[in-house]
Amino acid sequence: MAQFNLSTVCLVLLLSLSLCSLQADAACCTKYSRTEFPVRNIKGFSIQNDLGRCNINAVIFITLRGRKLCADPAKPWVMEIIQKLKSTVQNMNKKHKPVQGQ
Repeated sequence: MAQFNLSTVCLVLLLSLSLCSLQADAACCTKYSRTEFPVRNIKGFSIQNDLGRCNINAVIFITLRGRKLCADPAKPWVMEIIQKLKSTVQNMNKKHKPVQGQ
């Protein structure tokens, strides 16, 4: 049966934490996309603020293929896409809302 000494366990733990830290940093937008993208390619979004470890406010759009695109929330086209996505969700909700009294 293999035995691990304390230094090996500490090294593995340190490497694991380092990898998690690198992945967390990669999740932050550091700059905005320069081009507008069509709403038909977007399936969702999330909001990043600059209060934590991320250095800019951003809207992170998720494409149908799973790519993450960083956008400036101050741009009008960004807010238009968000409104269209919200409207789509509201329409879906109206279609699936049960009729009361049944």
